[in-house]
Amino acid sequence: MSTLQVRNIQGLSNYSNQVSLPNGHTLKIDGNLEVPSWNNAGRPSSPTVGLIGYNTEEEALEVYNGTEWQTSGSAKLDGSSPDKASTSGLQLVTDNPGLTSGLYWIKSPQMPNALQMYVDTTQDGGGYDFYATKGSGPNVSRITDTHAGVALGLELWEGRSRNCWLAATQAVNALDSGNFNSYWEGVGHVYKPNGGGNYTGCIMRSSYYGGNNCNEWRVKSGNRWWIRDSTHSEPNGDYSGNGFQRIYGGSRPSVGSVSTNMGFNDGGAYAIGNYYLLSTNAKT
Repeated sequence: MSTLQVRNIQGLSNYSNQVSLPNGHTLKIDGNLEVPSWNNAGRPSSPTVGLIGYNTEEEALEVYNGTEWQTSGSAKLDGSSPDKASTSGLQLVTDNPGLTSGLYWIKSPQMPNALQMYVDTTQDGGGYDFYATKGSGPNVSRITDTHAGVALGLELWEGRSRNCWLAATQAVNALDSGNFNSYWEGVGHVYKPNGGGNYTGCIMRSSYYGGNNCNEWRVKSGNRWWIRDSTHSEPNGDYSGNGFQRIYGGSRPSVGSVSTNMGFNDGGAYAIGNYYLLSTNAKT
């Protein structure tokens, strides 16, 4: 059996350029081989079987098998495996607009390891990501407590909007079999540094939404947050600084359902246990 060795082949930019060898012979490339490139719309209209090219849109080599193009060796960070983890749910949907909501591998620069997280691709344009503790890690009752996300490089989830809460219900459903009673002890990790204060005349949502907002209340990132769209009988003065508020059992979200005016109690600093959602919080 003979071997044909070709050195430093460059610039095979026209897909019609081919090297034909008799059966049983080997083509050995020693140097650079540049295959043709195209996007989905620019693929050859009448390809021959075995034609190889690089699809710049799919970021992958593809081969025509006589019927369809088959992709191999994709470099796109599509969250399909740990080595293709995206840096956040927001980055994932930005780079891969055709994805549907579900489980994807995520690894932000703060995360020591890639984790499979639930990424919503629809609410508020998509990009919310979630990780469920499933009862692991410490119990928390204040924003200053060490929570399960610290070791993972994640933050406590921040409920940006009612739509974000809806995405969170889907995450709990997918990640921990809809264990809503455990995950909805607290109200979105909203807090204020100081105790006390009567806020029954304020709508509990950030200034992003307009109206008479409670300026001392916040989430850790300083970005937008939402609990309800009308005033409430809480917070009414018995709050303990940096603490979590407890959601009323009748107001707990369920899959695909979130009240526009969730009820809660600000008494003290409520322990929300060790079932809670974590996130990169990249979508602000």
